[in-house]
Amino acid sequence: MPDAVNSETSAVKTGIIFKADGTTEVSHFDAEFTWANGWTPKYNSKMHLKVHSGPYQDKPAATRCIFVQTISPRILSMTTYKEFLQMDHNTQVKADTYFGVEDCAGPEPLMTLEGEFSMTEDKKEGLGYEEATDCQKSRKDPDNFKILSYDQAKFTMKWKEGQQARFPFSSYLVTYFIPGVLFPKAYSYYGPNESPERTATFEAVRRLDVWSFKFQKPNMNTVGEQVRVPKFMEDLVISPKPYEVTMYDRFVLGYDRPICYATKNRFQTFDDLTFNHELGNCWTVAIRDCKQNSGLVNVRNKDGFEASVLWTVGGLKVDITKDQVKVNNEVVEPGTVTPLYQVHKVNGGMLAQLSWVVAVKVTDEGISAEVHPTYKGSLCGACSNFDGEHATATGPKGCSYSDYDMYMASWALPGDGCDDAALTEKKTKVAGYQATCNKQFVYPTGTVLTSMKESCYEYKYDVRTEGDYVCTSAEPISTCKPGCTTAIPYPQDVLYDCVAGDGVSSKKQTIQNLASYAQPGCHYFKRIWTLQSQGCEA
Repeated sequence: MPDAVNSETSAVKTGIIFKADGTTEVSHFDAEFTWANGWTPKYNSKMHLKVHSGPYQDKPAATRCIFVQTISPRILSMTTYKEFLQMDHNTQVKADTYFGVEDCAGPEPLMTLEGEFSMTEDKKEGLGYEEATDCQKSRKDPDNFKILSYDQAKFTMKWKEGQQARFPFSSYLVTYFIPGVLFPKAYSYYGPNESPERTATFEAVRRLDVWSFKFQKPNMNTVGEQVRVPKFMEDLVISPKPYEVTMYDRFVLGYDRPICYATKNRFQTFDDLTFNHELGNCWTVAIRDCKQNSGLVNVRNKDGFEASVLWTVGGLKVDITKDQVKVNNEVVEPGTVTPLYQVHKVNGGMLAQLSWVVAVKVTDEGISAEVHPTYKGSLCGACSNFDGEHATATGPKGCSYSDYDMYMASWALPGDGCDDAALTEKKTKVAGYQATCNKQFVYPTGTVLTSMKESCYEYKYDVRTEGDYVCTSAEPISTCKPGCTTAIPYPQDVLYDCVAGDGVSSKKQTIQNLASYAQPGCHYFKRIWTLQSQGCEA
């Protein structure tokens, strides 16, 4: 697909050789299936099936080809129903059949099929309603799975003389198998109608949970009522999303991908815990990979919503506002697609997607983030640990919170425009609660603590000077309080956020992994081995 962005092409080929007495070839059969997809800017998918049979006795060689193309709306991560309805959301389908001897290089197709899947006005109106928030649905219930699907289809087929003879199986499917076997409730009757010569039409609509359809070709009419299409077929075939995405979400994941939201006065975690909170001007750790330390997402609302994403594996720092996206301090134009990241303009803001790992959207209304399901149970931060437990609100020390302002304060970071005085007051209350709170840490198998006297622990964000850089740890560092003994001290590779001071631009710095000449006020990140305490005893 030369005109497509981020396209992929795959193919599979097989063949059989028929021999007489195991030595002399008498005929052969081979098949080739190729499929490709990409953005143009819609989602464009093409499939080609080529079947070739060699000559046998008095039968000449023959090659039959079927081309299928679908053009669907491009549905970005976290696209809302409202945004979906505002785009050109129909899916066009086109198919052709060709016949040849050694290949399918015929000038014109023997048969063409064109049509589209769409939505009725009732369906559009239903998608426009906001869901009720006074009840909690189980993601594990298939009935609550919210894959978008169409409820209306219309297709037209045209063919030339000889189509039935060269593609007899397709004629059998249309005439007998589909109406008679797949839809036994369908009623067919024969007689004159208004169908043009060598033309057939198919129309279907879904009402409530059943379909009705009408098929018509010259001298044949078929009507079906109360037809139930299996749900997996509706999700897979009659969905505007790409097939591979639908298959993974429906059959592997089994539930809708959760999204973490932060608006002006509301916050919703990955685990559907929703509470009132005004996001302030202090950076708050929304998402962090707590198992492999591969990434971090911070959010705040300082003269507008902002998000900062650090992906250490990809070597990317992405800063997102509603007006622009910066990747490693360079402004990236909307529509940019690379193997590591994509940047898109959305309604009222910008969206950045880092590979398959995380997508973050910043608009006038707030911030939303989505992570890949493989991170389930591996996260921490204000967006929760993504373990599927609705009541989870765990802070950086493992405390379980019911005071959600205190919960958010436990994940807030000082500096960089933050009202440090106000945050210090909140952090003091957090520290008092952490001394006696119920912990929800899950320790790895084989880890043994010599003491469970948590009152000996002290957690603080470590601040240190590296040359003319002031570096603050991205996570609290555990130490033992005075009077307690460190039972199992251990070093840990901790991520630090280093801010360049005024002297950096005029004086060369010799700090490993930090810029020699940096811009004052800019943030640079470095991992530093830091001693922590895994066990403390009085």
